[in-house]
Amino acid sequence: MGLGIILTGVAPSTMFWLAIAGNAIAGFMNPITNGPLFAVLQATVAPDYQGRVFTVVNSLASAMMPLSLAVAGPLADWLGIRAWYVIGGLSCVAMGVAARFVPAIVNLEQNHRGRPAQGQALVPATVEVVAPM
Repeated sequence: MGLGIILTGVAPSTMFWLAIAGNAIAGFMNPITNGPLFAVLQATVAPDYQGRVFTVVNSLASAMMPLSLAVAGPLADWLGIRAWYVIGGLSCVAMGVAARFVPAIVNLEQNHRGRPAQGQALVPATVEVVAPM
């Protein structure tokens, strides 16, 4: 995905087809990168909580859009749009390479302890909630 974004950033204005190819690569890789994330969430989160967890994940991702636009706009004005694409692509590649060296991510499937039983909490409750009278 990051390589596609870099390709879009380095494409000169005379090679518009190269920018389209970069966007096609990034777009093709989007479901390949997000698919395993949601598969892991579906395998590890109890069915009773999946709707809530997926909603929070999607809400946080959507909430980052206005924040990223607020940051990217001034930086793209300062650095240039092409440079901003290259920086974003390099960041994406760096995160992917760095994730290969995090044992918790590399061994995610081996470290999986299984889904909690029906009605069992994901994390043991440490605080007792008392209903108001």
